Amino acid sequence: MDIKILNDNNFSLDSSSSSISPSRLIKNYYKNIDIKIIDTCLTDEKLNNLLELSAKSDINIFKKNKNKWKIKHKNQIIKECKSKKKKIIKDLSKSIRILSNNPNSKTLTDIKIVSKNTENDIDTIDNMLKKLYLSEETINSKDYDSEDYIEVYSN
Repeated sequence: MDIKILNDNNFSLDSSSSSISPSRLIKNYYKNIDIKIIDTCLTDEKLNNLLELSAKSDINIFKKNKNKWKIKHKNQIIKECKSKKKKIIKDLSKSIRILSNNPNSKTLTDIKIVSKNTENDIDTIDNMLKKLYLSEETINSKDYDSEDYIEVYSN
C-alpha cells in the first residue's frame, strides 16, 4: 500500500494490491517476465510465497542476464529489502513532519493511518526477509538457470 502526499497535506492511500488474488497480483507485477517462468515459480510453494511478498513490497526478484530471466542472488534480494525498508521509514518520518507542521482536527487520525500503512509495508518486507534467511537452500535452482547452480556444479 503506497502513501502519496498531496497538496494541503492530504494523503492518498493506494490499496489496489490488497483486493487482487495473489496469483493475479504476481502476474500483474511480473508482466514483463516470460509467463512460463512465472507459472513454473507459482507451482513451487516457496517461490510462490516469495513472489507474492515481492509483488506486495515492490521488490523485483528477477534479473535479465544474457537475454534469460534469472532469479537474483539471495544476498542481492536481502540488500534491496533493507534499502526499501529504510526508504519506507524515511518516508514515514517525512509524512509525520509535514503533518506536525500544519496540525488540524484530523492530524491524529492521519498519523494513525500513515503509521498503520507503514507498519503493514514493513511487515511485508520483514516476512520476505524471514523467508530468505530461513531458507537453508538457496532460492535459485537449476530450473531457473541460476548462477549458483552453474558455479557449484560446473567445477
